[in-house]
Amino acid sequence: MFVNIKRHDNWTQKDYFAYKALSNSDLKMMQDDPFLLKLSKEGKLNRPVNDAMILGSAFDDFVLSPHLFEKNWQVVEDGEAPTTDNQRKFVELILAGLDPDEAIAEAYKKPTMSGTAMYEMFKNFISLSAGGGKISRTMMTTIETMFHNLQEHEVAMRLIADSEHQVCFTGIHEETGVEVKGMLDMLHPDLELD
Repeated sequence: MFVNIKRHDNWTQKDYFAYKALSNSDLKMMQDDPFLLKLSKEGKLNRPVNDAMILGSAFDDFVLSPHLFEKNWQVVEDGEAPTTDNQRKFVELILAGLDPDEAIAEAYKKPTMSGTAMYEMFKNFISLSAGGGKISRTMMTTIETMFHNLQEHEVAMRLIADSEHQVCFTGIHEETGVEVKGMLDMLHPDLELD
């Protein structure tokens, strides 16, 4: 099925994502809708990121690559979420790059507070919404609870301890000649998990 398989021991996650080959996600997208893959490769498709995806990525680093978790993730205190249409518009404008005073003038006909004051009210929510390796205190508590439960499972902990983590491969799909790439979360001498 695949030929010319190469292992890339020195690759970081950044190297993997920058490498121009099709990933498993790309292949699934190509199968579901080739036009979406085309848009994605042209940088015209914004893939939505939800809390579950963020939690999964952070947990993956927390368990398999603690040094990356420390480097890439920041815990932000839970913040008050906007509840009115005007508040949501204010937050959207901040995330789009407007400064607080411009955003408040755009979001409200007659603002009752300064843009800076409203920004302070929602700054933790805005920080989390901007992404970039930020997780809420609640999410961190969930990660710690999940890890505690994992630690109680002797076989799982032994698999994690005896495995190599984040192992990258490339290869050529024999039938199509398409170059593919993959990153295994864990590579165990007796078992592969992804």
